[in-house]
Amino acid sequence: MNHCKKCNVSISGTRKHCPLCQRKLEQSNQSSSETTEIEHFPIIPTYFQKFLLFFKILTFLSIATGIICLLIDFLIPGKIHWSLLVIAGIAYVWITLVTAFRKLDNICKNILYQMIFSSIIITVIDGLTGWHGWSVDFVIPSLCICSILSIAIVAKIMGFGAQQYAIYLIINAFLCLLPLVLMWFGIVHHILLSLISIAINLLVLIFFAIFMGIHIKSELKRRLHL
Repeated sequence: MNHCKKCNVSISGTRKHCPLCQRKLEQSNQSSSETTEIEHFPIIPTYFQKFLLFFKILTFLSIATGIICLLIDFLIPGKIHWSLLVIAGIAYVWITLVTAFRKLDNICKNILYQMIFSSIIITVIDGLTGWHGWSVDFVIPSLCICSILSIAIVAKIMGFGAQQYAIYLIINAFLCLLPLVLMWFGIVHHILLSLISIAINLLVLIFFAIFMGIHIKSELKRRLHL
């Protein structure tokens, strides 16, 4: 039988992916009789398999757009290499799509990933346009506030237990203390949003430490196999 690490189940038959989470199964030593077993699970295509034509067209259009923009930017040079901004935007769209489809089973983790990817892309765009600091002054603190509130709201609406979202809320809160580091090194010049973001995230960390410390400790033990 093949084994799925994520679901911790063994799957008989010849399938290559787990019928529960669609992750690739680990190969195990199996006899020839095992490989001819009847498949007991229905074949459920992934989102990429269901919309394969759409993703192929989107891939072609993305590559074509990037090449055309690079060509025009090369033939008609300006002060800013705007074609790089277009390519960065296309890359962000793809990262968002892939992350969204792969993390449908964990919305809180999806929000956390989107915050990280968005912050990186925004910083790159600010750097490519001559670095005016708007990314660290306004956008990143706003993303930090929105992401931590989004995780809390989604968890409340979906009725998640503390173990399902607490760890992502805490990771998000620690990452969102980055504006404090940027302020320390004098990179941030307009500090209002950064201070608001830091205050909100510190309150979240303190709240969970006081009211949900036991749940967090047990979740960390489970995830780190302590």
